[in-house]
Parts: sequence; structure tokens; C-alpha cells
Amino acid sequence: MGEGETFNYQQTTFNCQWRNVRTQICFARTSNTEVRNKVTIYRAKKGVSEQQVGNERMLFDSDSDKVHVLNGSAAFIWDSIREPASQEEIRTKLDAEYDLSGVSDVAGMIEKILADFTSKGLLANNLASEQ
Repeated sequence: MGEGETFNYQQTTFNCQWRNVRTQICFARTSNTEVRNKVTIYRAKKGVSEQQVGNERMLFDSDSDKVHVLNGSAAFIWDSIREPASQEEIRTKLDAEYDLSGVSDVAGMIEKILADFTSKGLLANNLASEQ
């Protein structure tokens, strides 16, 4: 997506503009033109190759020429952001798949893993949607 292009997410069209090299901001307005709350939408970067080795997933990022090893939690989150998803949607997928009653800070774990993906350049241009 370049400047002035649109992005469809959950039946809403967002107008998108580049903020800098890695960040793209998208805006949508309700029918009465009120801006809604911003939610970051995460998406795995295309072109990252993967291989499963035992219980770990290995990602190769050809842009940085680096290999990244994911544990089970990180691999699940990686799979969850193949299509654009918010942290809340990732949490919903985790809740549906696993019993997280004994995990004290699931939201913190998700946030930490997404921050790690971001710092390593593994995410596509994350989008700020407005809901």
C-alpha cells in the first residue's frame, strides 16, 4: 500500500498514508465523521520463510539475512497474524485454542512477542485502525 491507498478490515475501508519507512497509518470515520478509538493491527511480513524443527519454528528473513527461532507461543502468534489481526483478536484465538486460566498476564505475553517481532523487522507495516 502506498500513500492514498485503501485497506479493508472488518468491513470498514481505511484511507492509508505512510508515516515513515515502517509505519503506515490508516484512518476511518464513522458516518457522523467522529474518529473512533485507535487499535493497532498486526500482520506478518510476506517473504519470510519458515521451517519447523522439533518444537521450534525457524523463520528466515531474507531482507535482514537473519534466522529467528520461535517457541510455541510465538509460533502461534505468528500464525495468528498471517492475516491482519489486533492484540484482542490474537487473545481470542489463544483463548479458543488453549486453557489460559493459569497464565497470569496473557496480554503482556502477546504484547512482548509482538514487540519482539517489531524490533526484529518481522512485521509488515502495522496499521492503526480506528474502532
